[in-house]
Amino acid sequence: MMMKNKMKVFSGILALLAICPGYAAAGVGSDTGTEVLDYIERQKQAERENSLDTELVELHREAAAHQEREALGNKLPPVTFEGDDIVYDQKTGAVYAKGKVKITRIESRLLADAIKGNTKTADVYIDDKAHMLQVEQPRLVLDGYKTSYNYVKKTGTMENVKGKLDQKYIKGEKLEFLPEHMVIYNGTMTKCSAKVPDYHISADKIEVWPDDHMVMYNVKFWVKNKVVAKKKRHETEIGTNKKDKAFPRIGYHTDDGVYVKQNFEYPVQKNVNAYVDLNYYTKHDFKNVYGVNWNNGYNHFDLQYGSFEDDDDVWIKKEPTLTYRYGSRKIGSSPFSYYLGTEIGKWKDDSKSSWHKEYYVGLSRDPIDFGKTLHLYTGMEYSITRESYDDSEVKGLSYHATLLKEVNDRLAVFTSYRYSQTTDDKSLFDYGSDDYARKLEAGFSYRINERDRIVIGQSYDLENNVTKDVDYYWYHDMHCVQMILRYRDKRDDFQIHFEVAPW
Repeated sequence: MMMKNKMKVFSGILALLAICPGYAAAGVGSDTGTEVLDYIERQKQAERENSLDTELVELHREAAAHQEREALGNKLPPVTFEGDDIVYDQKTGAVYAKGKVKITRIESRLLADAIKGNTKTADVYIDDKAHMLQVEQPRLVLDGYKTSYNYVKKTGTMENVKGKLDQKYIKGEKLEFLPEHMVIYNGTMTKCSAKVPDYHISADKIEVWPDDHMVMYNVKFWVKNKVVAKKKRHETEIGTNKKDKAFPRIGYHTDDGVYVKQNFEYPVQKNVNAYVDLNYYTKHDFKNVYGVNWNNGYNHFDLQYGSFEDDDDVWIKKEPTLTYRYGSRKIGSSPFSYYLGTEIGKWKDDSKSSWHKEYYVGLSRDPIDFGKTLHLYTGMEYSITRESYDDSEVKGLSYHATLLKEVNDRLAVFTSYRYSQTTDDKSLFDYGSDDYARKLEAGFSYRINERDRIVIGQSYDLENNVTKDVDYYWYHDMHCVQMILRYRDKRDDFQIHFEVAPW
């Protein structure tokens, strides 16, 4: 029976691989410092996501001109009605318009062939198709029918809705506008622009709180036309708070085989979440992580139980461990930030088990900019680690300095020096510790075209004067998804990773 269940899981993985290549912003770890190059790519991605649709650009321009005229003392109406044929009752405020009707209020607009409304109550009714634009949060470009809307209260409804909400493509039987949020009924949502999306979410009800969070009820997660997961309730941060990954991360690694990773999070109460990281590997079976976290301001507690793998493919089991981190917090108005934390728990590998206690404090500085394209990143940390297994104590300082240069729109290069007094040879566990004390890293990222980018990174052991790692990456965009392929030359280690677009 167990073998039959494993075969079902494996078959499901192969099916997912066939239909679900995805986005992997940080799915593949690095031991050569190349993650600093991802900073540039994240900036460019943010610029693309925050760019306005053509219609919104024009509306924003008009709103800016409106505000400039008002600043010069010109009193302008807060709402304008335009159309080929307009009938207006000044006494009652009733207005009827048809023929290329346009209703504009600051940075929002309604367009239709015919409308009826009231300028005194600020109500608008559109029986046929309506086109809605909104620049302010949330950004909207929507088509819908049977629209009723109050443009002062920002309340109303729209049926058979289709369009964009921020960077997400949405559809719904009904959209309800409320002063602080909106609700989509029997709707779908995706960041994939394809006619048949590579992935999407459907739900009976989707509550959207702009630039904060979404709550979805009776949720299905789709890859193409297949349901890959279901949940009664799913909550995720959006906008500047976004961190959730709703869809599986899929890939292959020389040491792990084919793998599928999926995170599920469940709110317990304010600031408290229970979660499960389901991780399946064909060479290891399930390596899941279970936990409860509490986050409030700069304070972060996390109680975890499960198996963990680091960038050097070293596995460890924590059963359980409690971590606390404070920061990173600015020191006054200075460019420096500090953080501190601890981890106390039972660590176990194939040969030993120990109560692991770690304490650390760190200091970092804002990037030092030498012009617009050359940046220096620095940081340092002091840590103390104690183990019950052999009563050992390892303590010491680590620091780094990284220089990043954007040569042009396609090419970026970096070099980094790292020093650590807490290395593998001093620590009871190899997990998470540095391989050697003094390391020089260097590499570059080159964008071949809009869909392809290559990265090469190298690490050099300065104490033994030997090259330790040379890593090659290929990033390939596949319409709504992205693939990362990595080959580690010195280790003969291969990994390919897929992930859907980040939310």
